[in-house]
Amino acid sequence: MYYLLGGSGVPNYGDELIAKYWLTYLAEKNPTERIVLECTDPSISALRLHPYNWRASHVTIVKSLTRSLPNDDFWGNLERGYKFFYRNTLAKHPRLTGVEKYFQDAHTFHMIGGGYISEKWPRTSFLLGFAAALNKTFGTRIIATGVGLMPMSPPPTEHKRTFRKVIESFDFIESRDGHGPQFIAEHSGIGKVAYHGLDDTFMRSEPTPSHGGRTLHISTYLQNDRLAALVRRVKRHDSEIKRQFDRILFWNCAPDRDQLAQEAFKEAFPNMEVADVWSLVDRLPVKAGDTIISSRFHPHLLAARAGANGYYLEHGEYYQIKHGSVVELGSPLRPIVELEEVGFTPVDAPAPIVSQDAERVKKKLEVARLIYEGRRPSRSMWRTRIASLLSI
Repeated sequence: MYYLLGGSGVPNYGDELIAKYWLTYLAEKNPTERIVLECTDPSISALRLHPYNWRASHVTIVKSLTRSLPNDDFWGNLERGYKFFYRNTLAKHPRLTGVEKYFQDAHTFHMIGGGYISEKWPRTSFLLGFAAALNKTFGTRIIATGVGLMPMSPPPTEHKRTFRKVIESFDFIESRDGHGPQFIAEHSGIGKVAYHGLDDTFMRSEPTPSHGGRTLHISTYLQNDRLAALVRRVKRHDSEIKRQFDRILFWNCAPDRDQLAQEAFKEAFPNMEVADVWSLVDRLPVKAGDTIISSRFHPHLLAARAGANGYYLEHGEYYQIKHGSVVELGSPLRPIVELEEVGFTPVDAPAPIVSQDAERVKKKLEVARLIYEGRRPSRSMWRTRIASLLSI
């Protein structure tokens, strides 16, 4: 049994897309293997993602254990996860009777990509500790691919030993940015476990639409004054937008967060169209020559890979790291402050992120093959092969 844990089921565009890619891959490569996908809301996840892998069970078991944890104790929650079986904490959850055998049957516990674990959400460190507890208790192979773990403050002295034990329990950790591996090596004292790799959406290249003309894409979760300021900034270019673009498309990536922004832009641009989260998961609506304005990470990444240009907004360290990682990959998107100077002039030359896309997809699939195809190598051999692959 393969146990996958991710951020899907919110719904949220990037997390749903990553779950779709891994479920599809496993349906093709391991069609008879039982798959369990740990998600946020199993009903939403199963309803929309089942077609990609009918053998997958959608559950919320590990995440349900975090609900009673302190919401201001990131490192303490890591400790609680790591000592979960040692303290027989499962006995305090009688409704989960029998689940221990369930975890024992999982020969791989795979934390798939996304930014769902960081100090931004203090309870989520429990997930890292729990994964290490599975390895310590049952010998389960634990891996992480395409994760974004930052921001994270250094562990206090009393938690440094546990942090080290958690990290050394992983066969490997692939981070989608360079900050995570640097932090892990510095504060755990362990090298050759965490590597700077790729976001899990590099599992494939999405086909682009064939419609003619240019589209202005907008993707944002902003609210209140920041949202009003962004709408005013874009609206000042109304005449240029009408000349340059055939349509405006708003990406509603997370209905719980994006609805206010959608309504504000709809008021400013009445002819604007809307793509809901599941239509985005089913089909990428952007193509080369389009322009995107995005405060979200995955719309920035996917649009840039498709050949679009545009602007990104970053608010706080969490999104600075996210957008910065895409810029490092060769994204042509600029900071939003440059809109006044540059405007919406088309860009003809392909960006580096486009020309290198096929090679990056190939590398990502090699990582997947190492995990799920063929014999499992020794941990040291595994890390050597991963290190040679993840030189992006």
